[in-house]
Amino acid sequence: MSATLRLHFPSDPRFLSALRAMIGSVAEMIGFGEKEVGMLQLALNEAVTNIIRHSLKNDFDRTIELELELAERVLEVVLRDDGEPAVEVFDCRPAAPSPDRPGGTGLFLMHECLDKIQYERLSDNRNELRFVKNHE
Repeated sequence: MSATLRLHFPSDPRFLSALRAMIGSVAEMIGFGEKEVGMLQLALNEAVTNIIRHSLKNDFDRTIELELELAERVLEVVLRDDGEPAVEVFDCRPAAPSPDRPGGTGLFLMHECLDKIQYERLSDNRNELRFVKNHE
């Protein structure tokens, strides 16, 4: 099966539970197991939370675009927003969380849960975060 789902949603954290449920349902539908579903839900939650907090500066009246690209044994997630760029954050793999260094846990978790993460600042001054989870 190959399909693309697109959704535009407000940058309001109250939508996070609905987004987690949706990606969980889609991942289960294409055969992902419970552990993989949980990893995708955690990664999506962290990504959207970081977009709201850091890129959009907690402005809950903005819009985030979500694309789910489904293929055999692969789920690709694309998030786009019109907030501040985050280029430096994605220049290297984050270090493991430490009590001596606050922050960075979400991005570290995303790298642990996913097979690929790619960030790009688009020519129209939007951010695009693309991540992939392969079905084991």
